[in-house]
Formats: sequence, structure tokens, C-alpha cells
Amino acid sequence: MSWKGIVPSIPTAFTSEGDIDLAAQREIVRFAIDRGAHALMCFGLAGEIFRLTTEERKRLCDVIVEEANREIPVLVGVGAESEFVARDLARYAERAGADGVVLPPPVSVTLTPDLLERFLCRVAEVVTVPVMIQDAKEYLGVGVGPALVRSVAAAVPQVTSVKLETGADGLRLWRRELPETISILGGNAGIYVLDCVRAGAAGIAPGLEVTDILVEIFESEMAGDGARAEQLFRDLLPLLVFELQDLDHFNLCVKHVLSRRGVQLDTGLRQPAPGLSPDAVGLLDFYLEALDLEGLESVGREG
Repeated sequence: MSWKGIVPSIPTAFTSEGDIDLAAQREIVRFAIDRGAHALMCFGLAGEIFRLTTEERKRLCDVIVEEANREIPVLVGVGAESEFVARDLARYAERAGADGVVLPPPVSVTLTPDLLERFLCRVAEVVTVPVMIQDAKEYLGVGVGPALVRSVAAAVPQVTSVKLETGADGLRLWRRELPETISILGGNAGIYVLDCVRAGAAGIAPGLEVTDILVEIFESEMAGDGARAEQLFRDLLPLLVFELQDLDHFNLCVKHVLSRRGVQLDTGLRQPAPGLSPDAVGLLDFYLEALDLEGLESVGREG
């Protein structure tokens, strides 16, 4: 299966005390569906993955898959620092009803290409659902590379796609080195959405907060209305650039915007983590008002 379109990487909901908030997580999933996401992704960098325990990931996986209820596909991140845990998470995700899994490399150990290939193959082979390899060297400090993805996909046919954190120039290099049977999704919060789609990306895995606008950009482009796609993108870009200063800042911004748009969630990150300054909140609200999005009257529960 080839994933296409806008596939937001959803945030993880916590209470102000740091417990996982299952009711708010359901709202987050519902927001993705209601705003037109073509699929959703959980337990990525946008989901504060390094702040979750294995058991929390399993509980959240059950809730997310249940709430999605087959309305849209659910891709579950199964990244872990050991082959044993990653295989366990992958098996669990498939049993829970996930439509695919997303597999990044470990980040706490330096692996030779042979050992990294073994890790990816050993995890991917335990499921029958499609597997997306994540290459996010810009954020994780560990890359995979197209040659290794090509080799893993040749060994394990479940590997059908790759998610990249790169611009159109980098994506074109990957597209030239991978077979057409492997689809590519871009990331980076969507700041390169049009360039990447025009460079051969099947879609984009951004944050969740402006899914509806990104869907409209993508679908306008696919329908041949590049002018409308470009105008929508120009209007949205200042918000995305402001959000994507660093990973924690981005995740805080996403939660703030979701709160402003009516999702009932605490907008803080699991501690230890920074918060948004009053100046940052003011700038975010300025960008949102300029977009004239519905639901801005809701103030949510600020963390």
C-alpha cells in the first residue's frame, strides 16, 4: 500500500500533571478525521515519543485505532532503542488494528550499515502490514539513506515507503535512487509541501494543527489548480516557519493552535520541557487571526 496525501503526525495528550489523557487523545484523532486528513501517524517526534513508556504507547495505540474506527488509516510509530522492544511494538500495533507501522533507526547507539540493515529488517519482518522507514537525520542525528532503504525493501516486501525530513532537492535525490514501488512522504511540518509534491513526494506528514489547509493545498495541486495551492501556501507559510524553530517549540505551537481551534487538551509538554512565552503566544494568535480559521474563539485549557 502506498500512503498518499496529508498524513499528520499527531501530538500526544497529557494532563497538567503529566498523565496520558485518553479523552483528549480521542479529540485529537477526531480533529484529524474531521479536518480531512488522508491518514494519521502517531508516536513520531510530534508525539513526544521519547517521553512515553512502552505500556503507555500500547494503551494510546488502542485508543487511537479505536477512535479512528477505520475512517482513515492509522500508521503507528514503533521506534525503540532495542530490536526486541521495536519488534514487540510492531506486533502489538498490527494486532491492535494499525494499517501500517513507521520505523526509525535507534538513536542511542552508533550502528554500522550492516547492523542498521539487520535492525530494520528484523523489525519490519514481524508484521504483515506496510512498513514506512523514517529517515530524520536532521532531528535524530542518525540517517538511513536511500541505498539502505532499497536493500531493506528488497529483503522485506512489507517496506513500501519512506518518510523524509528534507526539501525538494534532497527528496529528488532519494526519488532517483529508489524504485517507484517505494513511495516518499515529506515532513518538516509542511513547509516544503508544494516543492516536495512537485518533486515526486506522494504526500506530506506535517503536524496536525492546520491539516485542513494542507489538505486543501494538496488537493488543489492534485486537481491542477497550482495557483490556488500556491496562494493558500503563501498565506500559511509564516505560521509554519514560526512554529518550526525547534522540536519542543513546534510541539508547543501545535498544541496551542489545536486548543485555539477547539480541541480540549492541556497545551503543555510532558516535563521537563519549556513552555511558550507570552510573546510566542501573541505571535501565534496573530498568525492564526490572519488565516481566519474557524474555532479561534475557543481558548482551550492552556498548560
